[in-house]
Amino acid sequence: MDGNPSKNDIFDLKGQSGGQSRRRFLKALGMAGAGTAGLVNAIERAYGERPDGVPVVYTDDVYGNPERVRFVPKERHRRLMVYRNLPIQKFVDEYPKLNGVTLTQRSSDETDLALKFLLDSNTATVRRKLPNRFKQMPIEYEEQPREKRPQSLEGGVNIGVEGSDAEGTVTVVAYDADTSENVVITADHVTEGASQITYVGDSAADLAHRDTATDTTSYTVHSDTESDPLATVNGIPDVTGAWHFAGLSDAVSSDTVPVQLFGLGSGEVHDECTSTTRSSQVEYQADMSSHSTVDGDSGGPWVDDDGKLLACHFGYDISLTLNKWSVGSVGRESLDAVNAMLAPMCVANSTSSC
Repeated sequence: MDGNPSKNDIFDLKGQSGGQSRRRFLKALGMAGAGTAGLVNAIERAYGERPDGVPVVYTDDVYGNPERVRFVPKERHRRLMVYRNLPIQKFVDEYPKLNGVTLTQRSSDETDLALKFLLDSNTATVRRKLPNRFKQMPIEYEEQPREKRPQSLEGGVNIGVEGSDAEGTVTVVAYDADTSENVVITADHVTEGASQITYVGDSAADLAHRDTATDTTSYTVHSDTESDPLATVNGIPDVTGAWHFAGLSDAVSSDTVPVQLFGLGSGEVHDECTSTTRSSQVEYQADMSSHSTVDGDSGGPWVDDDGKLLACHFGYDISLTLNKWSVGSVGRESLDAVNAMLAPMCVANSTSSC
C-alpha cells in the first residue's frame, strides 16, 4: 500500500451488483454497522480477506452503498479527513484580517501530511500571526489572487425563475430523503432561493432545500410532472451513483478522472477532473483541467464514464495567470447538502411501500 493510488488498492464492487459477493457484502455491511469498522468487517466477511489500511470511499451506488473503496495508510486517511472536515470558516473567524482562503493538498506524496492554504496578499503583520498548524495538521501558505465564485447568473436548460430571466441546467432528478418525492437539483446561484421555478416547460417545482456553501438547490417536482430520475441527455451516461469528496481528492492526487457534462450553452463537453479544493467561498470543489464550459451550463451534471455524478457545475474560477477552468461542487456532498437521494428511501431501506 506504499506510494500513489493504484487500481490494485481499490475494491471495485460495481461488477458484482448481481452476484452473491455483492449481496453478502451489503448484508455484512448492515450487520457490522456504519463507519470505518463496519466497512472493513463487511469486506472481510464478503471477500475472505482483511485489507491493510483505512477505507476511503471513492464512489457509491444509487442507494448510497460504497461501490469503489480504496484502503490507504492511516496517516493518509487522517490527512484526507482533516482536508474534508477542517472548519475553514472557523479559521477565517480566528483571523478576521486575513484575506480569502482556499485549502488544497500540498502534494500527492502519501507521507506528506501538510495542507496548503492559498491566500490573497496580506500584510507582514497578518502573515506573522498565522499558525503553522491547524487541528494538528501542518499548514503551508502561498499567496495568490482569491478564487471567487461567479456572481452573475448563467443560463441553462429546463429551469426557469418566474418574473426574471434566470435559467439553469438540471443536474439530476432525485428524491427527497424524508418524503421520497421527486426533486430537481440545480446550482443555487441560478435561482437564488426563488420559491418556485418552472421545470420542463410550464410544470412547476417548489423550493425544497438550498445550500449556498455548495451552491446547490433542490425543488420538489409536482406529482403530475413526468420526470425520469437519474436520466441524463445527449449521450452522457445515466447517473449510477456519486463521488465522495475524500475519494475524489485521493484519486486525483496522482491521476485525473475523465468526465462529461451537458449544458444548454455548451451541449456535450468532455474534460478531466484534475484537483479538489475547499474555500470560504465554495465547499467541496472539483476543478477541471480546462475552461471547457460557457455561460448557460450552470447546474449541469459532471458525470464520469461509469455514470457516477462527479460534480454539479456552477461556473469557473480565475487563477494567478488568469486562466479559466471549469468547476463544480462534488456529487455526494451536493446531494447531502440538499437532503437528496438517488433512490427513494423506501427502496433504499427495502420497505414494501413509499
